[in-house]
Amino acid sequence: MMLIIIKFLLIGCALQCNSKFWQRSMKMTSVGNGFRKFVTIVGICSSLQTIKLDVVSASEAVAQTPLYGLKKGRLLPCKAKSNCISTSSVTSVEKYSRPWEFTNPPIEEFQQIVKVLEDDPYLKVADKDDSKFYIRAEAKSAVPPTGIDDIELLLNDKDNIITYRSNSRDVVMAGSQVLGDAGSNRNRLDSIKRKLAVKEMGMTEDTEVFLKKNDQLSIFQRISAASQPSDINFVDNSVPEEKN
Repeated sequence: MMLIIIKFLLIGCALQCNSKFWQRSMKMTSVGNGFRKFVTIVGICSSLQTIKLDVVSASEAVAQTPLYGLKKGRLLPCKAKSNCISTSSVTSVEKYSRPWEFTNPPIEEFQQIVKVLEDDPYLKVADKDDSKFYIRAEAKSAVPPTGIDDIELLLNDKDNIITYRSNSRDVVMAGSQVLGDAGSNRNRLDSIKRKLAVKEMGMTEDTEVFLKKNDQLSIFQRISAASQPSDINFVDNSVPEEKN
């Protein structure tokens, strides 16, 4: 009988010891989990703080970079990632466009520019400097539709040319690529050019008619026209005489 009682006492002590062991283990596990959670939260907060600082730095950098205006008497070039057309972007095939030539007296031509921009219902003149022959208008962006485009024209009275720039202030990124504006800025400038009745610098009437006709062709018609054999003899660049 005494042996049985001693066995029960030993089993009870063992259970009590095991219970204390598991309680301590649970406490240590809880402390470990809590510490790990604390470290994780601190890491997340640090990351968020870093991201926030990067965003602020980026916004400050953008704020320091002018969106429009003149630099050393010239219009600004386009940024690499932008929907923009500028006569100053001479190193970019996609964003460069040639200046326009005019034949009227500079003052008269600038007055015509002002009238064309003021009469356009989709444009709002925001800045004008008669002494520099500079004017800036604002329009609604195509992409994003809530954004603003800046349209600038600067008349050069020495060379009788008009330089210009049309730029969307905001861009929509698709991954690392800029979502295009479907030619909105370029088409707007072409519309202004037609209203002013001016031509691109170095552009003859025949070339302008050819390009306009080519723009109206579909991609399949352009491929078909390009695949046709040429009548030009490329050995001496001679053209066969027309048959009467």
